[in-house]
Amino acid sequence: MSLYIEDIAQKLDDDSVGTVATDIFVGWQTEDMPEAVIVVLESTGLSPDRYLPTARPGFQIYIRNKSYAAGAAKAQAVRNSLHQTLPGTLVTSGNFFYYIFALQEPIYIGRDEQERHEWTINFVSQVRIPS
Repeated sequence: MSLYIEDIAQKLDDDSVGTVATDIFVGWQTEDMPEAVIVVLESTGLSPDRYLPTARPGFQIYIRNKSYAAGAAKAQAVRNSLHQTLPGTLVTSGNFFYYIFALQEPIYIGRDEQERHEWTINFVSQVRIPS
């Protein structure tokens, strides 16, 4: 089930928002990563459905860029790629997503120690649990 964040990273790659393992990373971030980076992190979701075999995982996207304008544009591209994704199977692990919704617009969280601009966006999704 945790492979869903790999599906999200691959969708961003497929939508030409970035490239997995070049500027899109899954599950971790370090200071020595590229200046411009997108990180897909697991996050708190919603309670599982009581009657259907689904999970409602949440995830957070972290965006960092030296340029404010480029980072803000990348954050908006991430939001546009993922928000209101409706039923379909994403490529990497074959998880079937019923939906993906942004919980808020991209939010600027300031600068890191190296003066790079940072944004986050939180999402929730509903995924079929494999039988």
